Amino acid sequence: MTRGRRTAVLCAAVYNSAKSIDALHAKYPNTFFFESESASATSARGAYQDPQWGNTAQDYTPGRREPSSYDNNIVGWASSGEHALKKDRDREYFAGQFIWSGQDCIGEPTPYNNVFPVKTSYSSHVTATLGAASPAPPADATFSGSATTPPEAMTDDDPATGWSNLASKGASLQFPAMTHAHEREWVALNWSGRRSVSSLTARFTTGGALSLPQSVRVTYWDGAQYVPVPDVRITWVATSDAPSTFSFSEVETSRVRLELTSPTPGATTGFFRISELTAQT
Repeated sequence: MTRGRRTAVLCAAVYNSAKSIDALHAKYPNTFFFESESASATSARGAYQDPQWGNTAQDYTPGRREPSSYDNNIVGWASSGEHALKKDRDREYFAGQFIWSGQDCIGEPTPYNNVFPVKTSYSSHVTATLGAASPAPPADATFSGSATTPPEAMTDDDPATGWSNLASKGASLQFPAMTHAHEREWVALNWSGRRSVSSLTARFTTGGALSLPQSVRVTYWDGAQYVPVPDVRITWVATSDAPSTFSFSEVETSRVRLELTSPTPGATTGFFRISELTAQT
């Protein structure tokens, strides 16, 4: 494969784990990567439930045992199809991914294991409904741990709510209980047009399984890709829900991100919660 003046070998690094693809690329910088079974959101063809939630919980009410086709029922051990596609979009070294597209197969009835009379699998990718492009949400994130912690909760002016990636998957007939922190997440603020931004304020909830990030990278959309903000200065406040600030030289953009690294990836601690995220000029 030729990229400009450079010739590279296309290697298929097929994996299915929580390890960081960025760490793999750092180790093998001249390798292009390909994913298999990179997302696992449960969904049902023709069922359109709860579009207001970024991540719904399973509804066990009879007659509503169909996870929605909105790609918003995300299992605890993986990510949504949207996140998988965003990950590919933002990484030039990605060659693509093989989409797990099984539908209506008998057996492994995730997420309704041992719930009579369900017996079909819902773990699949489904065709999205085509229509007019929707505006970017005011806040976004790679992953939300539950239906009660969507990214928009960071911008609702309610300190009792917030976004979190804290997730726990109970044991089933097929799988043991699982709770582990992702190595990296990002949260973002989006606007309909470009605006000047020179700082962000984030209120991190700490205690128990929730921690401050090990490190944070602040980036903004330059019209083609996310790039680091210039001259970033971080003031941490360890008190739970107190404001930590991220100041930088002013940029003009329509999107900004905080890229968060967990202090204990893969463990039952090291999760994040942000009760409020705001931008200042």
